[in-house]
Amino acid sequence: MIHFVSGTIQEKNEDKVVVEVGGVGLMLTTTSTTAKRLPRVGEKAFLFSYLHVKEDALDLYGFSDAEERSFFELLLTVSGVGPRSALAVLEVAHLAKLKAAIVEGRADLLTQASGVGKKIAERIVLELKAKVRSLHPDSTIVEMEGDSDIVEALTGLGYKKETVREIVAGLPGGLHGFDVRLKSALKTLGGGKKKNDA
Repeated sequence: MIHFVSGTIQEKNEDKVVVEVGGVGLMLTTTSTTAKRLPRVGEKAFLFSYLHVKEDALDLYGFSDAEERSFFELLLTVSGVGPRSALAVLEVAHLAKLKAAIVEGRADLLTQASGVGKKIAERIVLELKAKVRSLHPDSTIVEMEGDSDIVEALTGLGYKKETVREIVAGLPGGLHGFDVRLKSALKTLGGGKKKNDA
């Protein structure tokens, strides 16, 4: 397994980055969140990695931290979940919220991931609930108070879903209740453009 990749960024877009390591350009598929965290082209980068081996290809995936990669690998243990689906799940929310959704049986959050239907989402919850709880016995599970409803409400107002998800995922844990969290998200979005804006 290629544990990590460290080198100079040669190319970067929403979900892929090419890192030069010892004269070799390695292409890694990432989440858009990880890609945004990376430095600019020409600068040094460090990514934890996962090599997915197929009969006709070797696909390399990059992660901003080891915890994100570990959760990705955990998702791959679920029947019917491949690397693309696992990455899509990681796009939905922060790790703490994804883990909370699994522990609380909130499959609805997982269905927001591209390519993840209700059956797969429910399977993820069923197969990983005990594992996630055992891996984090002392961690505080984040409440999922209507965050999926907040995303839907703000998207209905015309804001871009990707932007809304990022804002809602970053709301402080101390904010409780649909109304309070919605107002906070709206305040943050106040300066942002809606999807129909020029």
